Amino acid sequence: MTHEQLCERARLWLRGTRRCKPVFSRLASCREIPDAIGWSSAYKWHGSTVIECKTSMSDFHADRRKAVALRHKLHGYLYRGNAAPRYMRDEDLEPVAIPLMGDFRFFFCLPDVISAEAVEKYRPDHGLLYLAGRSVRTIRPAPRRTDVDKDSEIRYLRFAIINRKLAYGEMAEWDIVGPTECSDGRSVSN
Repeated sequence: MTHEQLCERARLWLRGTRRCKPVFSRLASCREIPDAIGWSSAYKWHGSTVIECKTSMSDFHADRRKAVALRHKLHGYLYRGNAAPRYMRDEDLEPVAIPLMGDFRFFFCLPDVISAEAVEKYRPDHGLLYLAGRSVRTIRPAPRRTDVDKDSEIRYLRFAIINRKLAYGEMAEWDIVGPTECSDGRSVSN
């Protein structure tokens, strides 16, 4: 399965299971480019959910290297190519304590690509989802994060609104304008 196919399944999961609206994917507008992000007003999952799709364990470790490089970049060190030096071993990389987007964050992959133990060890603030056939299984639930980069989320939404308006004309054509449904089933007009 390709990375783009995983991203599409992640978007569908956010729309369906998490009841997110809106859901966006791979917009490059800020420091972070999530594979899929959605916002939900459902009681259990209110806030934003970010999904990072991984096709291999090396992709998982590369994500950790990028985060370490970003932390060093913020402290005044700049690495070429936005990645930590190749001589850094995985054991030398620490969990990053910089704010990222998403009240909830998940890794999404095929079964046995990433283990729940690896997520627990290296990224304890992330959950893990497996694509098993046509269904998505939650292997490790994502804890609600307290240190969230809401400024980047606002920039991301602003960029999405501007791009959508440019692509589709006036905002009156948006599917989110008009009667919408609350998380408890009530209909509310905008």
